[in-house]
Amino acid sequence: MNKNNLLTIGQLSKLSDTHIKAIRYYEKIGIFPASYVDPDNGYRYYSNAHVIYLQLIKLCVTYDISLKSFNSYWDGDDKIDLNAIIEQAKLHIAEKKQQLLRDENFLSELSAELALSQNLHTKIDALIETKHEDFLLIPFEGDIFSYHYYAEFHKALAIIDRHKTTYFNKVGCYYDIQPNQTKQYLALKIQAHTPDTGCLEVLHVNNKTAIIKHIRPDEVALELTELANISCKCLILETYESPYHVVNPHLELRLLLK
Repeated sequence: MNKNNLLTIGQLSKLSDTHIKAIRYYEKIGIFPASYVDPDNGYRYYSNAHVIYLQLIKLCVTYDISLKSFNSYWDGDDKIDLNAIIEQAKLHIAEKKQQLLRDENFLSELSAELALSQNLHTKIDALIETKHEDFLLIPFEGDIFSYHYYAEFHKALAIIDRHKTTYFNKVGCYYDIQPNQTKQYLALKIQAHTPDTGCLEVLHVNNKTAIIKHIRPDEVALELTELANISCKCLILETYESPYHVVNPHLELRLLLK
């Protein structure tokens, strides 16, 4: 083979914008063999096709495809199945796109939550039209932020997982307050309208008007005592604000109006 028509490792590094140490690492783990190794000095040489292959390796690194799995794409005759690598990379990219979309939606919802929290700081009560939301209800007795509360929360997450639905990072308690009786539930916001959630007890909040205000955890009992004089339904949910008080955070009391 005429090495004059091949690339040195330095030339390959510049053309592919890849550090020489990375190229040597790829060679070391057996996924980037040289086209030619000079028997006199051990220098390695590469073809132009190595530039594209190197870009493909870097792309796979970006999308968390195991480099050691590349060994399965090589046959015993120094040939590599590029189509198989491309298809695998496409699958990982599609998964990343879905994750990015979920992350973007999460950040958008959190931003809306922070905006609402800021608005509540300026008012005693805020009257808003709530969007459609669904909450998984689990019978529960106890205080928000108690050990029992968190234990039941983790059990509820397992239920959500078993029923193949999505938890939307909103949790608290739901209270159905009637004369002489109050029913309390753990409430987790979920995607309810799926084939696997029909057997679950779900609170559907269908674009209802609600009175919302911030309260502290130590004010929950007093608020419930005052609401006991009327028949009503309310949610008391963990909320987020900026800056967020880690030790004594606000809760969102949402009185659902008919």
